[in-house]
Amino acid sequence: MSFAMQAIPKAVFLTVANPALVARRIVAMPFSRPALWQALMLVTTLGVLVVALTQGAQADLPLGETPVAVTPITYALILGGSLVTLVFALHFTGAMLGGTGDFAAALALVIWLEVVAMAVRLVQAAVLLVSPVLGGAVSLAGFMVLLWCLVHFVDVLHGFQSIAKSMLTLLLAVLGMSLGLGLMLGMIRALMGGV
Repeated sequence: MSFAMQAIPKAVFLTVANPALVARRIVAMPFSRPALWQALMLVTTLGVLVVALTQGAQADLPLGETPVAVTPITYALILGGSLVTLVFALHFTGAMLGGTGDFAAALALVIWLEVVAMAVRLVQAAVLLVSPVLGGAVSLAGFMVLLWCLVHFVDVLHGFQSIAKSMLTLLLAVLGMSLGLGLMLGMIRALMGGV
């Protein structure tokens, strides 16, 4: 599968339609780790640009009762940190449950998931402009699509051949991530003066 610029929309649609097929193709590609880390930085930067395009110069993060506006650099650190944490969580949690996936494949799959997530965010923003009520439904549908893709990515990554085991892996990975990201966001909030 070619990931040339004109092929990206087709690859995103194929990912939504058949995430396991796309995951197998990505895992089979011989990416070098330096190229994958550069790709992670690129999708993080593009993710920040998409948020800036859809929300303005400052992103709103739901920290506590009121959202906290963060700068693009802070958002980039949070997004990049979240993606890296997700890679490690999926890799090690899957390995604990007998999975066979390697770290580079986990990194490649998370990078591609973020590309799909950016496409979902752009669709959500377009629908929100037309109808805020429909925007909420599209947001929920977008979340479900990304979750569907991620479960299949984990299944292919670790060779489980079991959606239930992949969901368990994902659940345990998210629990571990929640603890880590909660601590990170708490530190950011404290550094911002307890806003």
